[in-house]
Amino acid sequence: MIQDIAPHKLYNQFLTEQKVRQDSQVFCFKGRELLIRTGEDNICLPVKEEMDRAGTPAEAVYSYLFKLDQTEYFILLDEDLAAVPEGYEYVNIRTMRIRGMGPREMIFAVNTAAQLACWYRDNRFCGTCGHRTVLSRQER
Repeated sequence: MIQDIAPHKLYNQFLTEQKVRQDSQVFCFKGRELLIRTGEDNICLPVKEEMDRAGTPAEAVYSYLFKLDQTEYFILLDEDLAAVPEGYEYVNIRTMRIRGMGPREMIFAVNTAAQLACWYRDNRFCGTCGHRTVLSRQER
C-alpha cells in the first residue's frame, strides 16, 4: 500500500514555530496539479529561493505542512501567487502516481500535501458568516 513507506517516517504534527527558509522545499498546487522539475523521474519540488527568483511576490504566505524523515515541507497557500521557475511545470498528481514517479515515500507525501492543500483552499471562508478565516496558531 502507498502508506507503507518504512523505514521512512512522516511527521505531520502541526508546528507553528517552523519558518520557511530560502532552501525550504515548497508544494505549489493548482487544483490537483503540483509544480515539479521537468524531465525528472523523481519528484523534485522547488525551493523558496527559486520561487522568489521566478517572481512569486514577497507577500506570499507559506505554511509548514510536515517533515518527511529530516526534510521539512511547506505549502504556498495562495496558488494564484505562484510564479513558475524555469525548468518546472505543473503535473497532475494522479499522473505521478500512475507513472510511478517517486520514491514511494514522496508519492505518499505528495498525496498528503494535496489533501492539506484542498483543506486550506476550501476553508478560506467561514461557512456560517462568509468572512475570511485566519490561520490558527494552535491547530490547522
